[in-house]
Amino acid sequence: MNALMIKKLYLLHGWVGVITGVLLFILAFSGIIAVFSRPELAIWGNPELRGDIQVNHQQLDALVSQYSQEVPPIYRDNIHIYYPGQRGNVDLVLMFESHDGDEVFNKAASWYFQFDAKSLSLVEKGNSLTRDYIANRDTDMARFLAEFHADLHLGRPVGLILTGLLGLTLMLSVVTGFVVHRQKIKQMFSFRRDKNASVVISDAHKIMGIWGSLFHFTIGFTGAFLGLAAVILLPAAAMVTFGGDQDKLLQAFTPMPEVHASGTHKTTELGLILKDIEKKGQFNVIQDITVMAYGDANAMVYVRAKGQELSTQLLKYQGNNGEFIKQFSVYGDLDSSALPLLDLILPLHTGNFGDSNNATGILIKLIWACLGLTTALLPLTGVMMWFDKRSRGAQAIFSQRQYLWANRLSLGLCAGLVLACVSLFAAQLLLGYFADNSRLSQAMGPIFFGVWILVSLLACLVPNLNAFAKLLWRLTALLLISLMPLNSLLTGSHLFNVMTTGHWLTLGVDSVCLLLGLSLLKIEAKVFNKINAQASSHGVTDGANASINADVDISANHAAKASSELHSKINHGGING
Repeated sequence: MNALMIKKLYLLHGWVGVITGVLLFILAFSGIIAVFSRPELAIWGNPELRGDIQVNHQQLDALVSQYSQEVPPIYRDNIHIYYPGQRGNVDLVLMFESHDGDEVFNKAASWYFQFDAKSLSLVEKGNSLTRDYIANRDTDMARFLAEFHADLHLGRPVGLILTGLLGLTLMLSVVTGFVVHRQKIKQMFSFRRDKNASVVISDAHKIMGIWGSLFHFTIGFTGAFLGLAAVILLPAAAMVTFGGDQDKLLQAFTPMPEVHASGTHKTTELGLILKDIEKKGQFNVIQDITVMAYGDANAMVYVRAKGQELSTQLLKYQGNNGEFIKQFSVYGDLDSSALPLLDLILPLHTGNFGDSNNATGILIKLIWACLGLTTALLPLTGVMMWFDKRSRGAQAIFSQRQYLWANRLSLGLCAGLVLACVSLFAAQLLLGYFADNSRLSQAMGPIFFGVWILVSLLACLVPNLNAFAKLLWRLTALLLISLMPLNSLLTGSHLFNVMTTGHWLTLGVDSVCLLLGLSLLKIEAKVFNKINAQASSHGVTDGANASINADVDISANHAAKASSELHSKINHGGING
């Protein structure tokens, strides 16, 4: 590849990175937490889910039978059973859905019943449009951050399109970055940690980019697919294959086609089906169950379960006799070589290849989180390098004041996001203890965005930016350290009773947060010494001095210009002695 092409790719790499760098950090950092949102953080944040929770098959069968008699017959078209701790649910949920609604609701509507995860006592019930119930469910910290990662809480399709496009830009940055770094072997092992901040950041950026290029590209590709599939790829496929009819496309690919009731009553053997799944032994996590035409001879039961397979599987059963029919992908019951590849999309993006109840599944998620941290830092270090290079030397295109404002905006948006995420951890414990689930759900957004906006504004206003950055660093570390004692005080989960309570997962999350907080405090001095040295090399020690230095530069420029004009006039005889 010739030098001109390399130069063009280098410019493309730089501009794509500086335009999307902060957004990519936001998306990637939230993704690190989203990896553990289900079920690890859901269990950590909700004491009622801690310990061994087993939904008794006979009790569940009896609940469905009992409450199916309390709703109108038209609400037995579909029965959805959502297990506690799965798919963002804290309680066990029975949802009886009517496709056509009733005299009150003319659209798809549902009766829902929520039960305590352990006692199975009724907690709440209601009747609403299906879409309203799904949209207005109580949320906790884990679900809030997972949904933020998915669409930045901008709603759909706008949020999904944005995150999908950011996935594409990450792919583009990885490819162009890999091409322009021609001395790859040398740069793979070159990390000069004792040099100044600019050199350390540059070396770290190249090492993370080269070593992690395959992972970063995979995350970008899978993220783009998950973001754009429903809002762009699906309509495009419908346009090509079915003349724009998305309903026909969904019917062709849906894994659970609609069942038409025969009108002949026949008991749906839900208990037998669950007993058969338990007997198989290969599925240790049931996420949800869908029963179609409950109590009819044509009833079908679909169980979404996870176990030894890399991805979630659907198990199809005949409802009237509990006979197993087929196991297939959640993407559809089609004989296609593409389905196994589609099955890998979500696990590759989330690192969810194993059961979180065993060490292997959690270890894989920890590896994904560590690699995800490099995905977050890669665009951020690239932005820092870009501004640093263009604010130095005789060819600088940014003044010290502009360089400082770039630092302020980056610090506010990135450090503000980190502090906002950690604040939600503490808020989950405090509000979960002092308030009910609905108030906790309502508080998630104001706390998260309030902290993020406040930090971003203060970063633009404080006179001493380095001191403010150090304060944010310490505050984040102290919040992480406080989670273990706070959890012990409010919920009673701690090291000394873990043998009797079985709260190993909760203790694990507390321990990781404690180690992260202590590590931040330990490396604080080293990090900020390099930051201060870099600021001094730019003539910027704090916000006030930066303003003074910028004003001095402006005055010096005016003086130099006046001196030049004076000499010009003297040389041309414009001034007489």
